[in-house]
Amino acid sequence: MRKFDYYDTVLVPWYSEDDFPALLDMVGKDPRIPRSYPEWKRQFAAATELLLAKGKTVQIITVRLAEYLEWLQNTHRSNTVAARLRYLKWLATQNGQRATVLPVPARVLSDAGGEG
Repeated sequence: MRKFDYYDTVLVPWYSEDDFPALLDMVGKDPRIPRSYPEWKRQFAAATELLLAKGKTVQIITVRLAEYLEWLQNTHRSNTVAARLRYLKWLATQNGQRATVLPVPARVLSDAGGEG
């Protein structure tokens, strides 16, 4: 069973084009992250469409990097994958107006969709 098969709702982060260069700096040379915003948007749309085709509810959460960095500082956390996921969950539960459900895409699923 794939990871996403366990959940009916999947949180998906959305980054603005203005924040994208800072996101790239933050994640370093991670080969799973496209190096251009248009490519990232294309992969995002593909992954979201795949989730929707699987019958999942997709909750797209806008992540503003300045606010994320402030949250890291306030919660005494380091920038890790686990921290980014926790922040997404926090945004989804603390401030619903930041969440928008959109029909969109992504390559991230190829790495996140493995067993376990």
